Amino acid sequence: MPDASVSAKIFKDIKSDDIVKPYLDYALDRGIVSPNKYYRPDDTVSRAELVKLLIQTAEVKPEEVDQRFDDVDTNNKLYSYVNTFAQVMGVKG
Repeated sequence: MPDASVSAKIFKDIKSDDIVKPYLDYALDRGIVSPNKYYRPDDTVSRAELVKLLIQTAEVKPEEVDQRFDDVDTNNKLYSYVNTFAQVMGVKG
């Protein structure tokens, strides 16, 4: 388990008593969230970003699979996560 104050030390916008802190510490410890300067807890999350979090949390390795969605460009940095998620979950687009 990480130091109890890891996320509060890494992210300038997370306080030591923030409700999200223990979950963020868990995500940091497992590499689900990257240690950036800011966490930005009030920002919106795109569908592709959420899919990446789900894939990483489930410890599924993203793979290069056939393109399933016309609106997800093959050059998109989240392309492999979106298509892996669709393959694993049986989603069709």
